[in-house]
Amino acid sequence: MKCIMRMITFLPFGGLGACSTAGGPRAIPDATVSNSPAGIEDIFVLRWLRKTRSAAAAFCDASKIGFTAKLEDRYLFKAVSTRPQDGKVVDTRLHDAGTLHACFESAPGASETNFYAEGVVAGVAARRSL
Repeated sequence: MKCIMRMITFLPFGGLGACSTAGGPRAIPDATVSNSPAGIEDIFVLRWLRKTRSAAAAFCDASKIGFTAKLEDRYLFKAVSTRPQDGKVVDTRLHDAGTLHACFESAPGASETNFYAEGVVAGVAARRSL
């Protein structure tokens, strides 16, 4: 859950984000068990791509999200591949790693805006309002 909260924070600021979760078993696309020992965090480096932007529809109903949304976005998260020697990102669209469906009261970049999102990133489902 903390992972998606941090990831959502990155949405307005750029195309790459990183998040971490406590190590241990969980359902993720490529494995069912963490490779990290218990108590050690797993780190995910993902790229997000906005797939659609439209006027808010049923998903963004005010009774569900707590405000009247004007925009509705859908995002796709992609795993990235890095070069082991120096960590340089060499593939920004390795495979799908999650999705996010979001509602905004005003356009990104406004001084204040309401935000609501639901999604699954690296096998972790989350819902967040700001």
